Amino acid sequence: MAWQEDWHCVVDSLGLCKLEGIALKPLGPRHFHRLLTAATGWSGTLADLRAAGERIWNQERLFNIREGLGKKDDYPPQRLMREPVPDGPSRGERLDPADYEGLLLEYYRLRGWGEESGCPLPRTLLRLGLEEPE
Repeated sequence: MAWQEDWHCVVDSLGLCKLEGIALKPLGPRHFHRLLTAATGWSGTLADLRAAGERIWNQERLFNIREGLGKKDDYPPQRLMREPVPDGPSRGERLDPADYEGLLLEYYRLRGWGEESGCPLPRTLLRLGLEEPE
């Protein structure tokens, strides 16, 4: 999930639409790196480009936290945990709240975010070259 989020930030910041038809579907990170290098002469690596996407994602997270969003907003609607799927291949299934909580905490650890707040930790901001929020 984090990999997808980081690369979606890169694609968005390049002015490309990740949802636009078939044109972008066969393109991957190395293609976006080559496009950026050709267009701007930038000499960063593929890892540098992914790190830029990670910085963007963390800045978006900080913005959302500043605006009042947080861990409570990282959960799907409660209905998906209470009501089983009525039909189709997943009939009778529902999200298990304990499983979801465990995955969310694993995601926060992977991202370098606080488990209680979902806020990027100071060490994460330092690693990304971002200032700690006030």
